[in-house]
Amino acid sequence: MYSKGIASVAIVLLVVAVLAVIGGGVWYYRSRMAAPVQQPAQEQAIPVPAAQQKMAPLTMEDAKVIAEKTCIKGGEALSGNSFYNENSKTWWFDANLNATQKGCNPACVVSEETRTAEINWRCTGLISPQTNGPESAAPAPVVPAPVSAPAAPAPQSIVIQNFSFSPATLPVSAGTKVIWTNQDGVAHTIKSAAFNSDTLNTGDLFSFTFSEKGTFNYSCGIHPSMRGSVIVR
Repeated sequence: MYSKGIASVAIVLLVVAVLAVIGGGVWYYRSRMAAPVQQPAQEQAIPVPAAQQKMAPLTMEDAKVIAEKTCIKGGEALSGNSFYNENSKTWWFDANLNATQKGCNPACVVSEETRTAEINWRCTGLISPQTNGPESAAPAPVVPAPVSAPAAPAPQSIVIQNFSFSPATLPVSAGTKVIWTNQDGVAHTIKSAAFNSDTLNTGDLFSFTFSEKGTFNYSCGIHPSMRGSVIVR
């Protein structure tokens, strides 16, 4: 009887243990199903400040559009000369403006960073686009005063008439043009070592400019007795 009692108690304990295991498993399964599934944390993108965002390079065409809209008014224009300054990140366009300042060469400057433009007169003391520093005043080129050529002497005339030259002796300055006019009724010529004319009929002219000093004797090639001289001083 005693051994049967112990066996009964053991069976009861075994059943209780099995039920406890089964109950614990059911509780664990239900708690896992009821608990929310945690998703792995996702990395959040950190916004980049606008000042640190890299802008696309400013082309010359786009910079020219900004310059024309900002710097140019009615009757004004960009001259066509332009260059890019790597130091200041700016485009420079020479500008023909209605307003002027003595000794200045205006340019429209477009900033690549701000996409804005302004006039730089490029006068003494302003910022030089090439050096990005104070611009030193360039010495004005020395232009020699124009030397006016001496006025040419007035032309002088010799008349051929009555088979003679009048005046027979003519003093002139170097560079003087002498004009012979045949007023005779017959043909004559002018013949010398320095100059010779074609046949001069009535009313014909012959001229020669005396550039060198000296005495120039001449005669008529048709009538050798007709003689004259020009003295160049």
